[in-house]
Amino acid sequence: MKLLVAESNAENRHRLGGLLQADGHRVVEVDDVEQVLPTFMREAPDMVLIGCDLGDSGTALAQQIKHQSQHRFVPVVFTTPMADEHALEEIAAEINRKLYRTLPAGHFCSTSLIAVDFEKSQLRFWNGGLP
Repeated sequence: MKLLVAESNAENRHRLGGLLQADGHRVVEVDDVEQVLPTFMREAPDMVLIGCDLGDSGTALAQQIKHQSQHRFVPVVFTTPMADEHALEEIAAEINRKLYRTLPAGHFCSTSLIAVDFEKSQLRFWNGGLP
């Protein structure tokens, strides 16, 4: 799978990219928010990981990527470092509660979070289920 990793923090970008490459993925790394969309268009990745440190620019990028990929499904995942691994479930549950209150009836959305343990070179997935 080809993955585009957009993260302004060089250490986080390289560590995540290395972990994904070790798992057999092809990784394209971008550190400049202005280069994400052109790189997406040129490389046509299967998935995009955007660092939350890009703020509102990351949200706008996700919308542009979805607009550019109307004819194929390209998941966009927001990433952020976490100090407390146990907070993972609490964060996903809170996001799902907010989605349930704000989404119109009949809309599907699910929160999934990925914890990256660079020390153990492991990924841990948590699927929050439906709101």
